[in-house]
Amino acid sequence: MTNEEDFADVTRLQIVTELGRYEHWADCWEFSLQDDGRTLKVWGRGEGDKPRAERNKKVLEDIEASQADQRARMLASQQKRAES
Repeated sequence: MTNEEDFADVTRLQIVTELGRYEHWADCWEFSLQDDGRTLKVWGRGEGDKPRAERNKKVLEDIEASQADQRARMLASQQKRAES
């Protein structure tokens, strides 16, 4: 079983069904389990602009790092072929 502390850092909520995936951002989320555990109510607090921007920055950094790695491997391969 999880507790509230497990969700303290959550800023993005994804709901996935056979109809698609829905993403919602907030600065923080509050959860309430109701109806003898059959209903989960979720409240988003804040717009989630800062966490979304931080995630986007990290994704961009990861993409740039991956592209730099690819370029380095390609240059190394070309250099190796030129030396042969």
